[in-house]
Amino acid sequence: MAIANLLLTMSVYMLIPVMPKWLMENQGLTAELSGLAMAAFGVGLWTMGAFVSYLVQHYRRNSVYHWAVVTMVVSLLGAYYYDTQFCWFADVPVMIIQRFVLGAAFGLAQMVLASTLVIDTCESYQRTEANHSASWFGRFALSLGPLTAMLLCELSNFDTVLLVAVGCATASLI
Repeated sequence: MAIANLLLTMSVYMLIPVMPKWLMENQGLTAELSGLAMAAFGVGLWTMGAFVSYLVQHYRRNSVYHWAVVTMVVSLLGAYYYDTQFCWFADVPVMIIQRFVLGAAFGLAQMVLASTLVIDTCESYQRTEANHSASWFGRFALSLGPLTAMLLCELSNFDTVLLVAVGCATASLI
């Protein structure tokens, strides 16, 4: 579960340092519109918070996590498809919706993973240690994700970053 947390968090944190630059330079967005697209992710993070309890009580925890990660993967693949097929200019509402959906799916997956799945997979006397371990792996992703993305952008391009982010999210699903 800690490795799943690392990979899931890395897949999102990889986009933080490179996506604004890509939006402004390759897609022609202004700094304000790029900031709005990035802020949509932050708004999306909090939207599913009110529904987590309901979803976890009415559906299996694993299913909620899996569907949230699948939504993340589809969202990332949508950004990849959008970049490779419509690379002439970004449609601002599409970018904002993509970032919002990615944030909502990531927030839901993170809440389910941290609050229920990690706790459910360990013995009751090890729950505190399990939560600490999972949290620290998430913190490692804060440095590993952007570092990986910046190296990939130097060696390749933004499309590669998106594909690696999809790979990390898929690996966390597995």
